[in-house]
Amino acid sequence: MVPVLNEDFAQKLMAVKDLILSEVNVKELELLRETTGVLVKRFKPDFKVLGPKFGKSMKLVASAIRQ
Repeated sequence: MVPVLNEDFAQKLMAVKDLILSEVNVKELELLRETTGVLVKRFKPDFKVLGPKFGKSMKLVASAIRQ
């Protein structure tokens, strides 16, 4: 399953479909146009980088990020 954001990307992907299938040793390639419920994207902030930048406000920033 490959998430597809636009039709141009889908066309380019299908042009090299056979190569992809042989290289990754899979039998089928499915394009996901609607990823709701299939993919879950999460991010995790790098607090080691944010800490020095925000200093004493870091707790407030971390709380805002979690929300």
